[in-house]
Amino acid sequence: MAAPSTDFANDCELWYSLFKNIIVESDDLAESLESQSVYWNDDLTIMGSFVLKTIKQFAHSEDKPISLLPKFKDIEDERFGPKLFEDAIRNQAEYREMIDACLVESKWDPDRLAFMDIVILETAIAELINFESIPTLVTINEYTEIANYYSTPKSGQFITGLLYAIINNLKKDGIIVKE
Repeated sequence: MAAPSTDFANDCELWYSLFKNIIVESDDLAESLESQSVYWNDDLTIMGSFVLKTIKQFAHSEDKPISLLPKFKDIEDERFGPKLFEDAIRNQAEYREMIDACLVESKWDPDRLAFMDIVILETAIAELINFESIPTLVTINEYTEIANYYSTPKSGQFITGLLYAIINNLKKDGIIVKE
């Protein structure tokens, strides 16, 4: 503010620095967002990076028209979340049977399974069956990471083992053929 003169690029640098070092780091922002939705803390890092990329884009735009970054990489990316959700909900009972069958095979009591682990596994099965372009190893890694973050300390290992068993059964039954 004390600079003798400024321009659009310098203003962008200022806002970039303010957003990155003050706004995103603010406990008040985190509390405010969390009071509106408990899921905002999960999204804050991603949204912050979008804002910072947008500010950088503005700084280099000069006199060209400025547009916001797209919400999705492409149309397939945009459709992924809703389709995954719909498939998981529509086939929930069938997916739960697959989970329970693997649990019984491993002599694990299905009633001991954490609810979050059930949701994670059902969603992973939906992805395995309905998204042929996603390799099984990618699905295992993603849902193991989700389990590590959102469920119990040992859920990641448990999810990994169970997904391998479920994938073997799906391949044996001819439901999936991908690697």
